Amino acid sequence: MKCKIYLIYASIVLGALMLIAGIGIMVGGDLHTRIEQKLKGITLTEGSKVFQTWKNPPPPVFMEFFFFNVTNPDEFMDGRKPSLMQIGPYTYREYRPKVNVTFVENGSKVAALTPKTFVFVPEMSAGDPSVDSITTINIPAVAVMYKLKNAGFFAKSSAAVLMTTMKTTMFMTHTVDELLWGFKDPLLSRLHSIKPEVDERFGLMLYKNGSNDGEFVYYTGEHNYLDYGRIHTWKGEKSIYMLFEKEVVVKGIPAYRYTPPRAVLASGKNNPENEGFCLEKDKCLDDGVLNVDVCRKGAPVVVSFPHFYLADEKYVKAIEGVSPVHEHHQTFLDLNPSVVIDDASAHRLHKLLFIVKLVPNFHYVLLTLGVVLLLIGLPLFIHERQKKRASKTDTSYSPATAKQEDAAEKNGTFIGMTPVEKS
Repeated sequence: MKCKIYLIYASIVLGALMLIAGIGIMVGGDLHTRIEQKLKGITLTEGSKVFQTWKNPPPPVFMEFFFFNVTNPDEFMDGRKPSLMQIGPYTYREYRPKVNVTFVENGSKVAALTPKTFVFVPEMSAGDPSVDSITTINIPAVAVMYKLKNAGFFAKSSAAVLMTTMKTTMFMTHTVDELLWGFKDPLLSRLHSIKPEVDERFGLMLYKNGSNDGEFVYYTGEHNYLDYGRIHTWKGEKSIYMLFEKEVVVKGIPAYRYTPPRAVLASGKNNPENEGFCLEKDKCLDDGVLNVDVCRKGAPVVVSFPHFYLADEKYVKAIEGVSPVHEHHQTFLDLNPSVVIDDASAHRLHKLLFIVKLVPNFHYVLLTLGVVLLLIGLPLFIHERQKKRASKTDTSYSPATAKQEDAAEKNGTFIGMTPVEKS
């Protein structure tokens, strides 16, 4: 009898366990299926929920431009610290749809171009870019000097003579529109007439409106959802990485904030990965300022965070009108793993110029050249006059074709750079 009761109890317990196990397997399988479906929804594949959003991002993207207006250019040339006044923002709505979308490597990656179009937004701007003028460093002139920093004395002197003749100064004043989207520079135009490959136009965003930055290749997340949207390749250039800083709430949505650490723009002595940005070891910059001329075809471009945020204190002290503030000048990116958040990022970089002297003490060079030309030209001129006097007493009737051309006469006229009057 007892055995029968035990058997009944065992059957009940076993049945309950099997029922629980069956329910668990069924729920687990259904949960796994739902997770798989959810993950497929966030892969870059045709028909996924995020694919169309990825191709044509609906949240508006705004690009704000701020300029430093130099208020004391004459005093700066006399040796005083530059005094700057920040002007801006000049805000542009940025449209960046993806085109030429092509899946590669069995759908594990997708390649695309991202042409960018900028449209001015007056209600979000501090002024009219077609009217407001900015006084800043003469960037084309500085670029020319920087290109010639390792050139020979003759090339440097020729460029210096050209710039002096054209009355090229170290500062220029142009409208915001011209500085951003381009203008014809007199110095570059002159160089363009000599070397056609030199572009006679200059602009900080020249040819950027309506163009793309080249082909990006992204991971689709098809093989590993953790790779979703990650960039595989783009021109092989350096990228700025970010680290997790804290949890934030953006428009009621929880997100993770990522910011670039100090090491991103640290000097080569504090971050060996940045040693390649300083080819001349005796001219390396300190923390917070990175020389990127190797990425800009030799142009003297230096980058930092705005107002030298996270940079060595000496850069801030060297300029009047610069004041780094964490809340205003930090670069950050707020991410939610499965939600696109509008206004959830701020990418802030500051472009500067590295200035070099073309020919030190150029006025002494001009004096020296003048003395040399006189020492060469005067004896030749005297010799020429003596020959002409002698020719007046020459009564021979030899034909002109029998007289040999006098090379000294020809060279004297050329080197003196002034025609000799015929008496």
